[in-house]
Amino acid sequence: MAYGADMADEPRPAFARVVVDARTRRGWTQEDLALASGIGERTISRWEKRGAEPRIGQIRAFIDATNAAPEDILRALDLLPAEPTSRISDDPDEQAIWSLGERRGWPEDLRRDLIDFLRVRRQRYSDGQSSDQEGGRTARPGERLDALLEARQAQAAAAEARIDAEPGDEQHAPPVSS
Repeated sequence: MAYGADMADEPRPAFARVVVDARTRRGWTQEDLALASGIGERTISRWEKRGAEPRIGQIRAFIDATNAAPEDILRALDLLPAEPTSRISDDPDEQAIWSLGERRGWPEDLRRDLIDFLRVRRQRYSDGQSSDQEGGRTARPGERLDALLEARQAQAAAAEARIDAEPGDEQHAPPVSS
């Protein structure tokens, strides 16, 4: 497609359609959605134009602002299959999810959604779709989450260090050894 050509001929990605539908149902502009959700207007524009994938916190903020069905969003992002699970296999992980959900009183549809999510993640992992951007290697499921948690912990430690070293506290700071 030529630069500047009309994008109306191209089909919108599923997530982009969910965002546009949720926003227009309320009669909101992108700016209105940005104000209601705390998500940047440019980010919302990228979601709608290119179907760019959101971060997990953005998904939660979008759901809270629009009351969109979480299942619709997860399906649009290919994190849940188009059709819900009809039966649970003999897979030990699926059985563990099912029995844990029963013990904790989770609704059956939530347990099925979690098992669907597990299946999609396994499929992506086995297909090599979860590749690490820098090294080109295949990332294990949850590896990015582990890295994100480590980064958050490092940010929290840095913030604590800044608070501890506020101006005026220099005389109480321990000596720095070299």
